[in-house]
Amino acid sequence: MDVLEYIITLIKEVGFPIACCVVLFIQNNKLTNTLVEIKKSMEDLSGRMDVIDARLNKRRSNDGKKEK
Repeated sequence: MDVLEYIITLIKEVGFPIACCVVLFIQNNKLTNTLVEIKKSMEDLSGRMDVIDARLNKRRSNDGKKEK
Protein backbone atom coordinates (compact mmCIF):
# COMPACT_ATOMS: atom_id res chain seq x y z
CA MET A 1 0.00 0.00 0.00
CA ASP A 2 1.32 3.39 -0.96
CA VAL A 3 1.89 5.93 1.82
CA LEU A 4 -0.60 8.36 0.31
CA GLU A 5 -3.26 5.66 0.08
CA TYR A 6 -2.57 4.74 3.71
CA ILE A 7 -3.05 8.34 4.82
CA ILE A 8 -6.28 8.70 2.84
CA THR A 9 -7.62 5.46 4.30
CA LEU A 10 -6.66 6.60 7.80
CA ILE A 11 -8.47 9.91 7.35
CA LYS A 12 -11.58 8.16 6.00
CA GLU A 13 -11.68 5.64 8.84
CA VAL A 14 -10.83 7.72 11.93
CA GLY A 15 -11.24 11.32 10.86
CA PHE A 16 -8.88 14.15 10.09
CA PRO A 17 -7.97 15.30 13.64
CA ILE A 18 -7.07 11.80 14.80
CA ALA A 19 -5.11 11.11 11.61
CA CYS A 20 -3.15 14.35 12.17
CA CYS A 21 -2.39 13.29 15.74
CA VAL A 22 -1.08 9.93 14.52
CA VAL A 23 1.13 11.58 11.89
CA LEU A 24 2.48 14.11 14.40
CA PHE A 25 3.18 11.31 16.90
CA ILE A 26 5.20 9.41 14.29
CA GLN A 27 7.12 12.55 13.33
CA ASN A 28 7.84 13.31 16.98
CA ASN A 29 9.26 9.83 17.51
CA LYS A 30 11.53 10.17 14.48
CA LEU A 31 12.71 13.59 15.65
CA THR A 32 13.37 12.27 19.15
CA ASN A 33 15.47 9.41 17.76
CA THR A 34 17.43 11.84 15.61
CA LEU A 35 18.08 14.13 18.57
CA VAL A 36 19.31 11.19 20.66
CA GLU A 37 21.78 10.29 17.90
CA ILE A 38 22.95 13.91 17.67
CA LYS A 39 23.42 14.03 21.44
CA LYS A 40 25.58 10.89 21.36
CA SER A 41 27.67 12.34 18.54
CA MET A 42 28.12 15.64 20.39
CA GLU A 43 29.21 13.83 23.56
CA ASP A 44 31.72 11.80 21.55
CA LEU A 45 33.08 14.94 19.89
CA SER A 46 33.27 16.71 23.24
CA GLY A 47 35.34 13.85 24.65
CA ARG A 48 37.67 13.97 21.69
CA MET A 49 38.05 17.74 22.02
CA ASP A 50 38.96 17.29 25.70
CA VAL A 51 41.71 14.86 24.71
CA ILE A 52 43.04 17.25 22.07
CA ASP A 53 42.92 20.15 24.54
CA ALA A 54 44.84 18.14 27.13
CA ARG A 55 47.50 17.22 24.58
CA LEU A 56 47.88 20.83 23.45
CA ASN A 57 48.14 22.08 27.02
CA LYS A 58 50.77 19.45 27.78
CA ARG A 59 52.71 20.39 24.65
CA ARG A 60 52.54 24.10 25.53
CA SER A 61 53.78 23.47 29.05
CA ASN A 62 56.63 21.33 27.72
CA ASP A 63 57.59 23.99 25.17
CA GLY A 64 57.63 26.62 27.92
CA LYS A 65 60.00 24.51 30.03
CA LYS A 66 62.38 23.97 27.11
CA GLU A 67 62.70 27.72 26.42
CA LYS A 68 63.75 28.57 29.99
